[in-house]
Amino acid sequence: MGQHDLSARRAARILCLLVGSDEARYGWLVGTGLVPEVRAENCPDEYALAAHAVD
Repeated sequence: MGQHDLSARRAARILCLLVGSDEARYGWLVGTGLVPEVRAENCPDEYALAAHAVD
């Protein structure tokens, strides 16, 4: 896996966490294709896990 692949995966994860944290505010990211719709379905769960990990 190249460095660019890892950076793209990190960016996608961060965007997914944003969508998961507040769909009303960040849901537009899904419409742009920055967060694929298939992944967006899991973003609230990913956010909940991440938020729980830092509590």
